[in-house]
Amino acid sequence: MASPYDNARALVRINTYNHYNQKMAEGYGIYVEKNKVVAPLSLVKGCFRVKVSPIGTDNFSDVEGFTAHSFDHDLIVMQCMERCKAPILLSKAHAPADTLLSLFWNNRQLYFNKSTVGKPLPGDTLGRVVLSGKVAAGEALFTPT
Repeated sequence: MASPYDNARALVRINTYNHYNQKMAEGYGIYVEKNKVVAPLSLVKGCFRVKVSPIGTDNFSDVEGFTAHSFDHDLIVMQCMERCKAPILLSKAHAPADTLLSLFWNNRQLYFNKSTVGKPLPGDTLGRVVLSGKVAAGEALFTPT
C-alpha cells in the first residue's frame, strides 16, 4: 500500500537568480516526469537562471528551459538537467470528479440530478443533502403518502 509520503521525493527546492547571479527568490516545485518540474510561473517570471535541488540536499542543477506554461493557472513546466528517480506520474494519477447532487419534485415524487461541478442546473439552489443508500440519477427517492 502506498504511503502519503511516497510523493515527497518528487518535491524540489527552486532558487531563481538575476543576471549578476544574485538570488532573487526561493520556492518549491514537483517532478511530474523524470526530468520535468512543475512550479508557479510567478516564482520564475523575470529571472535569468533557475536551479532546482531535491528536498533535503543542496545539490542544485540548472534548468534547461521550459516546455509549457499557463498564465491563467500560474504554472510552468520546466525541463531539468537532473533526473528524479521518483516523480509523480501524471499518467497514473486519478482523482474522482467533483459532483453536484440536486433534488427536485416532479409529479409529487422527489428526484435528484447528478452533474459535474461547473455545469449549473437551471433553478438549482445552494445547499447539500446527504443521501443514504444507493440511488441512480432520475430514480424516485420516495413518493409522498
